Amino acid sequence: MSTRRVRTKIGVFGGTFNPIHVCHLHVAARVRDLVGLDRVIFVPAAEPPHKSADLVPAFHRLEMTKLAVAEWPGFEVDDLELRRPGPSYSADTMEEFHRRYPDADLYFLLGEDMFRDLSTWRDPHRLLSVCRLAVIARSGVPFAALAGLPWLGDTPRELLERLDAQSDEVTLDLGPRAPVCLVKPTPCDVSSTQVRRDLAAGCLEKKVLPAPVHSYILKQRLYGVRDEQGTIL
Repeated sequence: MSTRRVRTKIGVFGGTFNPIHVCHLHVAARVRDLVGLDRVIFVPAAEPPHKSADLVPAFHRLEMTKLAVAEWPGFEVDDLELRRPGPSYSADTMEEFHRRYPDADLYFLLGEDMFRDLSTWRDPHRLLSVCRLAVIARSGVPFAALAGLPWLGDTPRELLERLDAQSDEVTLDLGPRAPVCLVKPTPCDVSSTQVRRDLAAGCLEKKVLPAPVHSYILKQRLYGVRDEQGTIL
């Protein structure tokens, strides 16, 4: 009697992680559990196509990401985009993971806001040919707002509205309509932009950063960090 082989499910979470904070970790953990991922690979971008003016060097963001995920089972970090010259395009990254793990089901994790802009990305069809998208809900933005996007196939608005109406954490797999899984985890509203502002103002709540990341920022004097008296460290 033959035994059906279970395919590994791998999530890839890309971003500048400038810096990585607790919401990155908690959201990735909930997506992992809700979608049933075996692993989540964090991939810091070396040179994002739309580079931020206050982006710290990639080696700092890589080290902070490694420190952040160290205590989280199933989380790991890959420096693929740092080793590759030029801008960091998600289609290139996911093609590389597809070559590495041809027998795995790959999921690319991205926020609902980024998904709405997918048509402006480099080669979105090439991206979707090698992986599925795990689209993560953002607080206050309903999935119904995505109705009519070409990336959702023929998904009716009513189905998205029913997903929005549910109060619990939930997922909606749109296959075979589209290679998309909509994920609605518990909202987490910390942003890297606000973290940087609070570090520079000396008013950061330490709980929004993993302790090793906060210590690293202080030691390396990143983001114009100030103490509670407003002194630049």
